Amino acid sequence: MHGRERALRWYHKVALMGFGLLLTMLLVEVAGRVLHLLPALSSAEYRTVSRQVGRLPDPYQHFTNTSYDQGSTEFKIDVHLNKLGFRGADIPVLPPHGARRILLLGDSYTADWEVDTRDMWSAWLTRWLNQGDQAYHVVNLGIPAVGTDREYLLYQTYGRTLHADLVILQVYAENDVNDNGITLWDPAQIIAATHPYFTLDVSGNLVEHPWDYVDNSRSFERQPFPYNVIGWLNAHSLTYRLVRDERDRIRAFVTGTGDDSASQRNRATVDLDHPTRLPQLLGVMFTQPDAKWETAWQITGALLRALRDSVEADGAQLVVALVPPHMIVQSDTWHYADLLDASGRDWDVWYAQNRMLSLLDNLDIPVMNPTSAFIDFRAQTDQLLFYMRDRHFNPSGTCLFGTLLANWLMEHGYVSPDAHFPRDPTVECRQG
Repeated sequence: MHGRERALRWYHKVALMGFGLLLTMLLVEVAGRVLHLLPALSSAEYRTVSRQVGRLPDPYQHFTNTSYDQGSTEFKIDVHLNKLGFRGADIPVLPPHGARRILLLGDSYTADWEVDTRDMWSAWLTRWLNQGDQAYHVVNLGIPAVGTDREYLLYQTYGRTLHADLVILQVYAENDVNDNGITLWDPAQIIAATHPYFTLDVSGNLVEHPWDYVDNSRSFERQPFPYNVIGWLNAHSLTYRLVRDERDRIRAFVTGTGDDSASQRNRATVDLDHPTRLPQLLGVMFTQPDAKWETAWQITGALLRALRDSVEADGAQLVVALVPPHMIVQSDTWHYADLLDASGRDWDVWYAQNRMLSLLDNLDIPVMNPTSAFIDFRAQTDQLLFYMRDRHFNPSGTCLFGTLLANWLMEHGYVSPDAHFPRDPTVECRQG
C-alpha cells in the first residue's frame, strides 16, 4: 500500500507541476497579447493600406533604434508603432472636438525614429500651434525610406480618409528624386517585391505599377516547412519567443557576436569615414543630369502635381516643408566631395534643393525652406543639428525644424498666430 501511495503522490506532483507550467505559459501568452509584446497580426485596414502603398513597418512593433559613432552610442531610442505601422498612438478617424487636423507626409525625417517622441518635430509643431485659442490635431504619417511616390499613394489610400484641413509634405530632395525614379537604376522586379513604383507614358502621364503584395506580418503563410511553423510560432507564441531570445543571448555571450560588440560598431563606420565609391543617389548633384536623372525629375514633378490636385479636390491645402541637406548645414561631417570631383562632372551641393524649389514654384505649391535659418542657427550657437553618423535630425534639429515651421504657418495664415508669434528658435532650441 505504501508503495502505491508513494507512486500516486509522485504522479500527483508531476501533474501539479505540469498544470502549473501550463498555467504559467497561458498567463504569459495572455500578457503578451494584452501588452502587445507579440508581433501583432495585421488588421484589414493595415492590409488595405499596405496593399496600395507597399510594405509598411509591422503593426504594434516595439524596438530600440540605435546608432554608434566612433564606438560610442550616438542615440538609443525606444520606438513604438501603432496598428498601421506609424509611430505613436492609434489615429482616431475624427480629430478632437473643435480641432483642425493637420496631416504630415514624409520619410524618415518625419518618422523621427532617432529622437524621443517628445522631441519629434511633429511634437514641437503640435506644442507651438496649440498655444493659442484654436486647437490643432497633428497626425504624423512619416515612414522611413519612402519617396513622393509612396507618400502620394498613402494619401490616396489612407490620408484622405482623415479629412485634413492642411497637408504638409516633407521633402528631402537629395533622396526623394532618386526614390521616385528608383527603377531607372534597380531592376523593376526587385522593387516590385516590396512596393509599387511609377513610370511615365509617352505623354508624360503617371503609370502606376503595383507590387507583389505579401502581408509582412503573415509572411510565414508563404514559406515552406519548417519555416512556416517557425514563423507561426514567432507570430503567435510569446513563450517560444522568450526561449528563442534567451538562446540567442546565450550564444551571443559565449561567442561574442552580439549586436553591441565593438567589432560590429567598428565595421559600421569604415565606409562612411573613408568612402571609396560614389553612391548612385548623389548623381542628383550633377548640374547637367543625364537622361535617367531627367526622367526621375519628371516623375517627381508629376507626383507632386498629382498629390496637389488630390489634396485640393478634398478641400484641403498642400504645402511643402524642405529638409535642409546636412552636407550644407554641417559640411565638416561629409566625405564625398573628393569623389564628386573625381567624377569629372560639374556638381553643386545646392543643385537638388534649388531645382526642387523651382519645380514647386512652377506647380504653385507653397514651400517652407529653412536652410538659411539652419545655417544661421549653427553659426550662432555652434550646435550640431544632425547626428554625425546617422545624418538625421538630432533633438536640436527637430526643435528648430518644428519651430520654424510653426512660425512659417502662422506668418502665411495657414494657422492662427498666438501671442508668442514669432518664436525665437535660438532661444527655444538652444541646448545647454
